[in-house]
Formats: sequence, C-alpha cells, structure tokens
Amino acid sequence: MKGKKRYRLLAFILLLILFRGQLFRLCAHYEPVGERTILVVNNQDLQREIAKWAAENSAASVEKRIAYSRKLTAKTASFIMRSASGQPDDVYVTGQANCVGYARLFAGILEEVNKAMGEERSISQAILVGELSLFGQSLHQLTNDPFWQDHDYNQVTDLKTGEVYFLDVTLYDYFGIRWVE
Repeated sequence: MKGKKRYRLLAFILLLILFRGQLFRLCAHYEPVGERTILVVNNQDLQREIAKWAAENSAASVEKRIAYSRKLTAKTASFIMRSASGQPDDVYVTGQANCVGYARLFAGILEEVNKAMGEERSISQAILVGELSLFGQSLHQLTNDPFWQDHDYNQVTDLKTGEVYFLDVTLYDYFGIRWVE
C-alpha cells in the first residue's frame, strides 16, 4: 500500500508542476491600479546582444519576441527584497531587481528588440502597477511593509492582431509561469 501512496503523491506533484500556470491563473488575480513609465535601454552590450538575436530571428512573431525578452530578463536579473534601481541599464549591470526592475528591464528589452527589427509600431506596452489577490484575498493587506504594497507586471498588445498578453517576469523567473491574467 505504501508504494501506491508514493506513486499517487508523485503523480499529484507532477500534475502541479505541469499545470502550475493554469492553477496560478485560476487562483490569482492582478488588479491594475496604476502605470509606470517605460525606460529605454542604453547599455551598449545589451543593445548588441539584442541586435544579434534580432538579426538571427528577423521573422520572429510577437510571441517569440516576448519569449526572448522574458528569458533575457530572467537570465539577467535576480530578485531582491529591498529597494533597487528600476533603470533597465542598472538592472543589467548589477543583476539585482525587485518587481519594478524586472518589469522595466523586460519592457526596455522588448522595445529594443522591436526597434532592432524595424517593428517599433507593431506592439503597445504598459508597465502596470497592480494589486495581487489569491482566492479573492488581497496579498498586500497581509503586511504593513511598504515594499509589498503593490506589484509591477507587464501588458503587451500586438497591434496587428489585437492580442493582449499579461506577464509577470518576476513570477516567470522563479516559477516558469509565462502568462498571468
């Protein structure tokens, strides 16, 4: 009997891992309460890296450009639980960011990707400041620490198709969840 329980537990854990994105979107909700400005990437090393990818992927769809920008952001940044620069170039150099830095670095990279591909007008972006709730309970009310009072995430709209993508690059970096709602 022990063997069956172990296999059931392993199967349950595997299902949780495989369907983590769907489960997260079912349980968690982002409510936008504001926006932050998108800042440009000026770091020449980062610009060269992006230009190289853009040249090698000249026919990349908006989804592929988002995926590249998300992966590069996650590769570059590590989450810290304190104030940090929200400047994309600073995040690229230090490798440290909170949710503001992640969201701004992602937006800056995606803007640079589109610029390098001559597709500046193919998307619209917003960095949304939101409140996160789990099962309808605001997570921000659980603490008095100002650091946890809101959370930044990104909205990307494909202007050709009208498709709207919401993503939280911080969440992607640690849990591999590509899209949020």
